Amino acid sequence: MILEKTRKFSVGQTIDLYEGNYDRLVCLVPDLRDLERPRLLEMTPDVSLRIEVIERTRYTTMLLLRGEYAQKQALVAEPVMKVRVCHDARVAEVIGCQEHGRFEARYSQPNETMFGRFEKRQVNCFLREWLDCCFTRDEAFAARARLSRTS
Repeated sequence: MILEKTRKFSVGQTIDLYEGNYDRLVCLVPDLRDLERPRLLEMTPDVSLRIEVIERTRYTTMLLLRGEYAQKQALVAEPVMKVRVCHDARVAEVIGCQEHGRFEARYSQPNETMFGRFEKRQVNCFLREWLDCCFTRDEAFAARARLSRTS
């Protein structure tokens, strides 16, 4: 019998992930709290990130992040995420990804949805990597993002 090692994540590690995602979003869109219309940020000539506010309350903003490709490809789905941004706590958490939502902190294995054991953490790590990609794909990205805010 093989015993499966269960990786444990501390609350602090999870908060650090959510705070980091908030900081990355604010770097990309400094006026995030007051964003009125969709923002299209060009990562490369063929790949863009669309950020759209779908709900706003006093302390939170619900965003829809969508990757858009110039060339539509049947085998590669455009990434789509719903992200809750809490401005008072300065955290951003993925609450929906590719038509899935309401992620549990941990799933038993195997499960009907075929989610990984730590699916919620994984989609939040994906958001972190996606936002990091916005900065590293093209060194001029940050400058283009600033210019798109003024237009």
